[in-house]
Amino acid sequence: KQLHITASDCNYIQTPEAFGPIKLLCYRSRCVIFSHGSYANMDRGFRFFRKNILLRKAFGRYLKWIIRKADLILVLDEASRKDYRPYNARLLKASNSIILPEDYQDWKPHEYQGKLLFVGRLSRDKGIAGIIRAMERMTEGETLTIVGDGEERAIFHRMAEEQRENRRTLTGEIPLQDFISFTGAVAPDEVGRMMERSDILIMNSDFEGVPMTILEAFSHGLPVISTNVGGIADTVRFGDDALQTDGTPESIAAAVHEISQDYENFAECAHAHAAEYSHAVANRKIYEALCAFWK
Repeated sequence: KQLHITASDCNYIQTPEAFGPIKLLCYRSRCVIFSHGSYANMDRGFRFFRKNILLRKAFGRYLKWIIRKADLILVLDEASRKDYRPYNARLLKASNSIILPEDYQDWKPHEYQGKLLFVGRLSRDKGIAGIIRAMERMTEGETLTIVGDGEERAIFHRMAEEQRENRRTLTGEIPLQDFISFTGAVAPDEVGRMMERSDILIMNSDFEGVPMTILEAFSHGLPVISTNVGGIADTVRFGDDALQTDGTPESIAAAVHEISQDYENFAECAHAHAAEYSHAVANRKIYEALCAFWK
């Protein structure tokens, strides 16, 4: 009501929960959803009220109602399109996009230094526990930087402390504060600078859409290690710029070792792939699709 939305307005609204109130207040409005991952299974990603089964079921039904009532849905991956098809046929595959770094054309690969990076929300579904445990199995003196914040922060801090102590006891070589470090939430520009100083991005999620983090990592020449969930298989080229794991510490450590043995080739493939996700390319397709929709 405060926005005074009418059917002739164009608004970008960040959260799907707002769809219902807008439809009630302005039922003739036409709504386009840009789905960054599948709403069909969002109830599995509940970070709060995990044990409240009724609330989870109600939220799941609400999201399916949103899917049915949308006038157009832009999806990022085939998994989401498959999830939505039983509820709505008005689907169009789009793509996430990034602004390439200013020095993108001048980029050159550097030697592998064992600097591993995780960027994301510190929650259970991101598989951070497996990444931390994988550090026990690293063979080249790798270090891990964890960027982000979230409700599981204290748990992961305790796990990291245990890993640090174990590693320090076994090797006596790696300084305690450098083995696994947490930065907390940082500004986007700082994330880019961290990527420039890192070697490999590790993702270990239970479910995802098309993570912007992967596209940004590619733009800085970082190969990716990830589980094959959501739209990740549509985004990376496993075997060229990324390696797939099953989420276990053993498979993560093995993937790190494999990339380290052919690092320059993996990094060059990742960097070249980023050009396909330039905003100049991807956003043009979305713009043309929206123009056709409104006509």
